[in-house]
Amino acid sequence: MLEEGDWQNFLDALIADIPSGKAAMQMFNVQRPAESGVAMSAGFDGTALKAYAAHFCSVNVLQKSLALRNDGVGYSDAQLIAPELLHEGEFFNDWLRPNGIRASAGVKMGAAGAWSFSLTLMSERDDDPIRAELATRLSAIAPHLSRAARFYQRQDTVAPGSLEAGLMGSAASGVIVLGRDCVIEAMNPLAETILRRGEGPFQAVRNRLAVRDAGLEARIQAMLRPQADRMRPDTVTLALPGMRLTLIRVTRSGVPLLFRGISVVVLIDSLDTVEQFDEEVFALEYRLTPAERRAARGIVAGLSPAEISQQADLSRETIRAQIRSLYQKTGARSQADIVRLARLRLAR
Repeated sequence: MLEEGDWQNFLDALIADIPSGKAAMQMFNVQRPAESGVAMSAGFDGTALKAYAAHFCSVNVLQKSLALRNDGVGYSDAQLIAPELLHEGEFFNDWLRPNGIRASAGVKMGAAGAWSFSLTLMSERDDDPIRAELATRLSAIAPHLSRAARFYQRQDTVAPGSLEAGLMGSAASGVIVLGRDCVIEAMNPLAETILRRGEGPFQAVRNRLAVRDAGLEARIQAMLRPQADRMRPDTVTLALPGMRLTLIRVTRSGVPLLFRGISVVVLIDSLDTVEQFDEEVFALEYRLTPAERRAARGIVAGLSPAEISQQADLSRETIRAQIRSLYQKTGARSQADIVRLARLRLAR
């Protein structure tokens, strides 16, 4: 049940015999409820989930109460909050009831800092027997859910072959991988040196990255939110005194998002350093395809389009089309522009 498809099948099967059944695997932040969200669900339409992410996660009184309860026990909505209080509130009247939810139960699978992870089952029926059934069902499967939570939380943060692993070996940039609440999940030697010297706006406080620039901290925190505004870019470049920062949002979905959250990679480049071409960072910054990346590599190496085509065993027309695409993504107008962007990125 550790693959994404198996989890979805599990949720679908779990609600199959529940009247108008729905299920949601949720993450709830007790300190900042607006950052909460749904990682995986069954029985919902997209409109309901978008409304939940946009606002109703922040007023979910059931999740707030569940976050304070014991792990591994199924609680009905009536056990979490008095029905009269629930029914007079915004969450019930503006989200639960319009989506055909009259009874529910939840189980907390675990917690990490201010974050609580839970599974909720919901039904259109409004009676005590269905509430008891939902709570009992959750209590029965709770041990399996807890084992799954421990499995995901034990996994290495920087998996071999991942984007983070590819960046970690960079000698030209300091690399810090941040998880929930700016916890430092990994860093390379250059980043360790930068933090030890107290350079820039960063400081390591225990296992967290403290940011002395309020605007920069707000930007990083926004990128770490599971329900980040999708109009925001996943890559942001910032110029600071003496250094340039590149923030890269590493997205996750489903169960990995639930237990491990979003990661943000912080790349730190010194403005005092003449930077050599870092193909990995360059490709990530401009979101290059493998073909565009090959074209950039050839141009920086001083090859002509004919030489790149010969080396790649492709036609010149194909290589020229890839170079035009490279120009469009980078804003370059010539091969000389590509060389300047690649070697002197810090001077832009």
